[in-house]
This record gives sequence, structure tokens and C-alpha cells, in this order.
Amino acid sequence: MKTERLEDTAAKGVAAINSIVQERDRLLTDNERMRVDIALLKQRSEQLESRLETAATERDHYMRFSTELVTKINAMQMVFEDAIRGAKHAAFKPALVPKPQPQPVGRVDTDNIENLIKRLPINGGSDANPVR
Repeated sequence: MKTERLEDTAAKGVAAINSIVQERDRLLTDNERMRVDIALLKQRSEQLESRLETAATERDHYMRFSTELVTKINAMQMVFEDAIRGAKHAAFKPALVPKPQPQPVGRVDTDNIENLIKRLPINGGSDANPVR
């Protein structure tokens, strides 16, 4: 009886150890699979981070470019609108320089002009009428 119990206990111990070994092997296999999965996920994460950094750099470049472009286009639009607004009202604006009004010619002016004419040479010659 004692041997039967001993054999029975030994069989149960072997079965328990066998079960533990199988569980350990399954856990080792799961652990190895998870390590591979983690390595793949890390690699994928690094690739995605690299792509994100590249996309962020490109986005920043094009945002600066588009901001500068929009600013210049808005400045041009303001110039155009100002020119159009000015052109609309230009036809109704008074002249900036007033037209000169004709001045009456006085007697002194006509006398001075007559004296100048008298001093001119006759027929393109060299002799002039001396004024006295």
C-alpha cells in the first residue's frame, strides 16, 4: 500500500511537473512572440515618428511660405483697391494747380516791348536801332 501511495504521489508529482514545464514552455513561446511584436511595434513607431517629423517640417515651411504670400497678396489688393477708389473720384477732383488767369497788359509793358523791338537789327543785319 505504501508503494502504491508512493507511486501514486510520484505520478501526481510527475504530472504536476509536466504541467509546469508545459506552462513554462507556452509562456516562453508567448514571451518570445511578444518580444518580436514589441520590436516590430517599436520599429513602426520610429518610422511613424520620422514621417511625422518630416511632415511637420514641410508643413512649417509651407505655412511660412503661404503666410508671406498671403501677406503680399493682401498688400497688393489694398494698393489696387486704393487705386480704384482714387480713379473713381479723380474725375470729380478739382485740379491741384489752378489755371493761370490772363493778366491785362499794362501800358508800361507795351512800352518795354516796343523798346525791345526797336533795338532789334533790321533785316538780320548787324546794325541796330539805338535807343535814346
